[in-house]
Amino acid sequence: MTTNIRVERNVMVQMRDGVRVATDIYRPDDDERHPVLVNGHIYNNDHFLVVHELIFSPLVAAQRGYVVVVQEVRGRYGSEGTWRPYTQVREDAYDTVEWAAAQPWSNGDVGLYGACALGTMAVQGAVAAPPHLKAVFAYETGIDFLSGWTYSNGALELGFQMSWTWTALATDTIPRLGLSPAAEQEALRKLAEASRDMNGSASFLPLIDFPPFQNGAAPYWREWLSHPSYDEFWRDADAVARADRVKVPVLHMTSWYDTCLRGHLDWAKALAERSDPSVREKHRLVLGPWDHSAYYNKRPTCAGKRDFGPDVITALISWQGSLSAGSITGCAASL
Repeated sequence: MTTNIRVERNVMVQMRDGVRVATDIYRPDDDERHPVLVNGHIYNNDHFLVVHELIFSPLVAAQRGYVVVVQEVRGRYGSEGTWRPYTQVREDAYDTVEWAAAQPWSNGDVGLYGACALGTMAVQGAVAAPPHLKAVFAYETGIDFLSGWTYSNGALELGFQMSWTWTALATDTIPRLGLSPAAEQEALRKLAEASRDMNGSASFLPLIDFPPFQNGAAPYWREWLSHPSYDEFWRDADAVARADRVKVPVLHMTSWYDTCLRGHLDWAKALAERSDPSVREKHRLVLGPWDHSAYYNKRPTCAGKRDFGPDVITALISWQGSLSAGSITGCAASL
């Protein structure tokens, strides 16, 4: 086990169109070449929960001989460019995997991982199929972003989408608009005010014109509500429709009480039927009786007030051997 770890922060990695994305690198402090784990996400790399607690800590992985690359995707926080949800990350995942494979600390074997909104790059990267990608792990994340993320059975996931937009998305979009300091503070104030009155905010009609999300604060909100059914807008981000492009083993996990369940079930079926024939028997879907929040709190075997007991399997991927052999070796560490 490595005892000394080198951390490089805010390394600006250039994508194919010249946009640079802010990237942190955690690696053993030696001159060896190591397998690489990549996570790209929409949040801030300064956020401890996001980087170190949702799946595993990059520090622990580096101790075990891996390089971990954690990236703020384009248009978010320290990265350049404009963020467009879900699809643009596909090309950036490809470019990041290939960049990581070419670094002097890399042995050329790269895996993608992530949970919830941090799992988008992993799923879209599996579809992008960069040559050096060896395995993918995705936990309770969006697969088909219409069904089981933005909408469920035709109903808008109002509580999720509205609160996610004002707490995590628009708070970074607004400072990028080039507003005067006073106008920026006013726009952020409107978000905070709306968040304190969830019932009142959710009752506003028409929802598409919800005031705190207008004037560039959350352009994606109008897009999502303008497409309430499956069309080309959603197909462009649908990993189920592109399952035939997946060429590496995928381990994905979700729960019976999670919004993302439908997408994972559909993807599991599509991967078994239409992914590259060489890996069709190597994909695994793990389902359990917990809810979306279980993996980052102290009750990982629970859904609401119901505790399903210590025999519930809540586990992570064992990457040892997965990246070199190109196969998923199963579950190794309890959440």
